[in-house]
Amino acid sequence: MKSVILTKLIFLTLFSILFIQNTYGEATYGTLSEPIIKIMASKNYRLKMTTVAIKKIQIEYYQKKDNFAQKLTQENQSIRIVGKDGFLHYIIDYEKTIVKVPIEINKIKGLVDAEKISLLSTGKARFNGKQRDYDEYTIESDDDKERKILFFVEKEKLVGLRVVEGKTTEDLAIDEFDQRVPSLPFNIPTDYKVREAKVKENEDGTMDIDVDFDFEDDEE
Repeated sequence: MKSVILTKLIFLTLFSILFIQNTYGEATYGTLSEPIIKIMASKNYRLKMTTVAIKKIQIEYYQKKDNFAQKLTQENQSIRIVGKDGFLHYIIDYEKTIVKVPIEINKIKGLVDAEKISLLSTGKARFNGKQRDYDEYTIESDDDKERKILFFVEKEKLVGLRVVEGKTTEDLAIDEFDQRVPSLPFNIPTDYKVREAKVKENEDGTMDIDVDFDFEDDEE
């Protein structure tokens, strides 16, 4: 199995789940991004995006109330994640395997908990080969790591996100963003092998998740 690719997929899975789970608060929002934050806070939307990198990763995200589903694809290899019933379900279709991660979904406030962001600046910056307008926010956190997110908007349409965490920056080009949420992505196969991951909660509120995605040596 291409473990390097899957490691990157898992990183982006948790990364994007964290910044999308948010609530609409009383903070001051930029004119460009406020309508977008309101839609995300409604907990009823779908978002399709692609990483702006040499090796593209396609990310599909769906949220309906407190349940969410996600699919990540790179080089014809994909993994699906469904958050419902108190678990993150990592669904590896080509292995017919599900890895369950116990987690309190309602505790995931995320990198963009709308009550913990502060408008830092507005302006123009180069994104995906073009100068675009943005709203930039700092993100309150319990550690010393700098966290920011930029919403790039063109003609009232979300076209990109730039997420900064410490020295890591991830650009995500938005392909689709609307409130048409199908039910199919939330379905969990009933005939797959199931494994449960180990989770350790740290004092700072973060979690260490031990997930083994290498199943090639499993006995039938």
